[in-house]
Amino acid sequence: MPTPARALAGGRQTGIRLKHFGVPRSGPRSHTLSLNCDILSPGIHRPRILRPSIRPHEPTQARRWISRKLRASLPVRCAQTGPFPGEEKFPRLLKACGSVKRDGRYLVVETDTIKVRLNCRRGLTMEGLWFKGVSDRPLVGTLPHGYYDDIALGADYYTGHLVLESPGQPQVTDLESVEPRVEEDEGWITISGAVLTPVGPVHKLLRVFYNLPRVELEYCLDWKMIPMGPLRVGHITLNPAAFERSTLFYRTHNGGCEEEMYPLAGTQVDHGNAVSFLVSARHGVGLSESVVELGDATHCLRIEIDKSLSALIGLMTYQEVGNTYFCRLALSAGEMDETRHPMGDPVIRQMRIALTASRNERMCGAWTMGQRLPNKQNRSVNGEVQR
Repeated sequence: MPTPARALAGGRQTGIRLKHFGVPRSGPRSHTLSLNCDILSPGIHRPRILRPSIRPHEPTQARRWISRKLRASLPVRCAQTGPFPGEEKFPRLLKACGSVKRDGRYLVVETDTIKVRLNCRRGLTMEGLWFKGVSDRPLVGTLPHGYYDDIALGADYYTGHLVLESPGQPQVTDLESVEPRVEEDEGWITISGAVLTPVGPVHKLLRVFYNLPRVELEYCLDWKMIPMGPLRVGHITLNPAAFERSTLFYRTHNGGCEEEMYPLAGTQVDHGNAVSFLVSARHGVGLSESVVELGDATHCLRIEIDKSLSALIGLMTYQEVGNTYFCRLALSAGEMDETRHPMGDPVIRQMRIALTASRNERMCGAWTMGQRLPNKQNRSVNGEVQR
């Protein structure tokens, strides 16, 4: 009988006999698991193995055993030290004003205005995003586990990923290994990839512009339906070393003609905190003009939503931890409450988010940077502060 690796290379169905692991005593002394071992290899993308078709009645311990055997028999990508397949096809210089370089798990894209480091083993999340001429430090990126001393924040906080949390189901994310495809367009560099999830493929695309300080992130969900539960995309995690805490704010429109500005210093904000098991969020940022800005007295990050594709809302999170802070904006494509029907909701298939940055040269109305925003009863009808 061929080994699992050879059977996979042939792309045919095979049966692997296992010893009794967790099998009831009244049952047989061996088990046969049927695996669907088709291989996907589109273009220069990394071959992917479809989820094994193991029947529900088969023991959990046997499932773990076969997973370990498959991982041991297949080539492990993380152990490779040489170039990845397809890396030699990446253009080193693009139009003499942009470059793409592979550095292990990272893909570094640089133009005259932007530098971004993408993590190919975490679904093309942004390890760091630099806006040249605005700041020498990355404004957003990934905060690794251990960045904060507080155990409550002991996790990896990525930028530019998707999370779906369905009640009673495993969490679905796009934090999987991706072999990116790089293309050169007239005004930008395009990096794309696809991630297979239990509910369907997620197609992800980034555009890095040559002459503009602008990065676009686009999702396309090839799903038949969106399961119940909060679906949040485009997480933007601020770099605490790039923004001054005492003057940190966010600014947006919430239905009115004028922008509303909210200082964050000395506060605690968690819009996405669940009210109960049935209600998945407490608050939201309306984004009625499709724009939200995060910044301090020095520079400002602008996040723009293409609402012709999907009407996303913002969920702010801010928490001070010792001498630093944790600040993140997530964009919600769907939440959950007791009125949501499990089957009849419309499907959001495409989402586009743009990130730009600039020096902060303006203030908001009569509000002075570093002061608390007055209460609504202290404001007049036209939005001016009543002293």
